[in-house]
Amino acid sequence: MTEFRPFDNGANAPYAQLGLRFAQALSSGDYKSASAMLTPTLRAAYPPEILSQRYRDMVGEDASQPDLIEVITTMTEWPDKLIGDIGWVYVAIAGHMYSEAVTCIVVGNEGLQHIRSIEWGRP
Repeated sequence: MTEFRPFDNGANAPYAQLGLRFAQALSSGDYKSASAMLTPTLRAAYPPEILSQRYRDMVGEDASQPDLIEVITTMTEWPDKLIGDIGWVYVAIAGHMYSEAVTCIVVGNEGLQHIRSIEWGRP
C-alpha cells in the first residue's frame, strides 16, 4: 500500500512568514511596515509611496480587499541564489476579480531577515 504524506510547502519557515507578512501589509495598505521589511537598498527603490503604486498597479485601482493571502511555495535552492539568500517565497493574493502574487527573495539569518528582491504579479 502506498503511503501518502502531506505536502510541505515550507510556509512555516521564517523567511516564508516574512513574505506572507509583507503581502499582508501591502494588501492592508500598511506600506510603511511593508517598506521596513526590505533591505536598505530595496527600501530606497521602494519607499511606501512606490510600494502603494506598484501594489495598486498589480491588483487594480478599484480592487477589493483580498479574500486569500497564502504562501503557495518556497525554495531554499535555485539557480540564481546569491550568498546570503535564505529563501524564495511565492505568496498568492486573490480577491474578487483578481488573482496575483508577490515573489520575494529573503536574505539574512534566523534573527534578522529582509526582502532583497520582489517580483510583482503571477509569472
